[in-house]
Amino acid sequence: MLPQLNFLKMKDLAKLTRFCSGNCIELPSLKQLQIVKCPELKAFILQNISTDMTAVGIQPFFNKMVALPSLEEMVLSNMGNLKTIWHSQFAGESFCKLKLMEVKFCKSLRTIFPHNMFARFLKLESLIVGACRSLEEIFDLQEVNSEETHSGAATQLRELHVFHLPKLTKLWNKDPQGKLIFRNLVVVRIFDCQSLKNIFPTSIARSLLRLETLSIKDCGSVEEIVANDGRGNDAATKFIFPSLTFLRLRDLPDLTTFYSGMHILECPELRKLEVNHVDVFTSEYIQEGQLDFPAQEPLFWFEKVFANLEELTLSKCIFTTWRQAQFHKLKILHFISDGSDFFQVGLLQNIHNLEKLVLSTCEYKKIFSCEEVEEHAEGIAQIKSLKLKKLWLIEEHLWNPDSKLDSFLQNLEFLEVKKCALSLISLVPSSASFRNLTVLKVCNCWQLISLVTPQTAKTLVQLRELRVSECNRLEEIVANDGDADDEIVFSKLKWLFLESSESITSFCSGNYAFSFPSLEDLIVENCPKLNTFSAGVLKTPRLQAVQNWELGEDFWAGDVNTTLQHLKEKVAKRRMTEVEYDSETSMSEENEAEEEEENVGGDPSAERPMTLSHTDEDEDEEYEDEDEYGEDDDIHSC
Repeated sequence: MLPQLNFLKMKDLAKLTRFCSGNCIELPSLKQLQIVKCPELKAFILQNISTDMTAVGIQPFFNKMVALPSLEEMVLSNMGNLKTIWHSQFAGESFCKLKLMEVKFCKSLRTIFPHNMFARFLKLESLIVGACRSLEEIFDLQEVNSEETHSGAATQLRELHVFHLPKLTKLWNKDPQGKLIFRNLVVVRIFDCQSLKNIFPTSIARSLLRLETLSIKDCGSVEEIVANDGRGNDAATKFIFPSLTFLRLRDLPDLTTFYSGMHILECPELRKLEVNHVDVFTSEYIQEGQLDFPAQEPLFWFEKVFANLEELTLSKCIFTTWRQAQFHKLKILHFISDGSDFFQVGLLQNIHNLEKLVLSTCEYKKIFSCEEVEEHAEGIAQIKSLKLKKLWLIEEHLWNPDSKLDSFLQNLEFLEVKKCALSLISLVPSSASFRNLTVLKVCNCWQLISLVTPQTAKTLVQLRELRVSECNRLEEIVANDGDADDEIVFSKLKWLFLESSESITSFCSGNYAFSFPSLEDLIVENCPKLNTFSAGVLKTPRLQAVQNWELGEDFWAGDVNTTLQHLKEKVAKRRMTEVEYDSETSMSEENEAEEEEENVGGDPSAERPMTLSHTDEDEDEEYEDEDEYGEDDDIHSC
């Protein structure tokens, strides 16, 4: 009996086999239990510690001798010998108050909840299960329809996160048909479960009236979202998700239908949809009389699912037909994995309120074709934000000088270019004009020599933020074309950030006059060759310092050029000092080790002081799904 214990954590105990031995243990106040990296731990309590541990290994981790009536949060992680969590019998009200449960890296575990336990876990709100390579199911419902089960029992489960379960074939292995209800589910996220065939049984799917987020990613065997119960009902089954606002279906190559039987699907509040490598829209139509019908059932019908859609992510293989779609509220459009030479501007003709266009991991040689720009100029002109990422095949400029993008560029307010590296040597043609651009970000464009021409720079009258980072061949921001008659004024630029660009020597090498009347923050970080801002007249009336985060200081030596020279010298001196210190430290450690060996006579069994490199408060290793498709993604990190 430990009556006052409310928190218990056991971590990195390589030889621990049990918490205690005996007939019973009671922890009446325990609310939080964490067991992490205890690979030999086979049971919480062992009745006879002399028992052969091989035989004991098959027993449940928690048995009826363990009383945990107040437990609310439990984490079991990196427990290689854990095969069964629960016994069929419990001590008193044990686990009845459990709200959060996390099970990770338990390689021998096959199931989480046996069929006889659901009445005890109805208060569970959050369940996280991941990286258990033998796990075949989460909820065992084989006996849930027996007379012992209370009819219509509703769980409090709100969040379900499942990831890296290679043998998982079903979350629920049987349809409870109303005997057990999961109507409180709000978030369901599933990632990298390659044996999973479907997600929900029919009755559970029809009860998800509060579901807000459904994310399914990288599950190569998923064929349908809702399993067909096979009852052969002639009437169409209706699935209504009145609260669903975010739906992600990514990397599901075998997904062909939402539900294989006759059905109606409605998502009236859906705001964000992400799909790739999924055939969402039908591509062939057949004619019967005067009407066109799809040759095969589409995954979604536009009017039932997309009426209020604001953000849509698609890939090339699923937009072969677009003619019936009307996206009245769509504001953000994201294309990924498009194998075309150009973005198909004609796709924007049905989108009347588009503000942001994101293009990533596409094979474009130029962003837009000249012909389509002329034909669909109105669709392009509405775009205010353009984000380009991983367009490896872009040639020389983002678009051709003769592409007639004047109207489009005049309305653009935000431009970000990231990882467009192979052939992009200048951001845009010299004729480009950005009269309304306020933010320009360029990152990881390794072949860029300069950012813009002086002609384009003169149009950046609204630019407020300029960030350039990790462009290793970049020599200057504004190219030197030899004609330095006029002053170039960045009238509203307040924030200029230059980072990790090894070749940059100046903002502009030409003898141009530059004026930055609003510049307040100039940050220079890891640009070893940058020692002159510009060769011509430079005006920065509001700038009081150049910031360097490596040194943790602000510097000012009267003007920008002199300050950059002093900053370069100080950074070089600091790095030299660090190299010398590291060298001396290394030699000192070697000498101490030699002296210690001499003092103990070379005896390897001699006792040495223990150095603690980590404290018990270190965080557990986390699983994080690093998103490939942009900053707006909200993949949960378990």
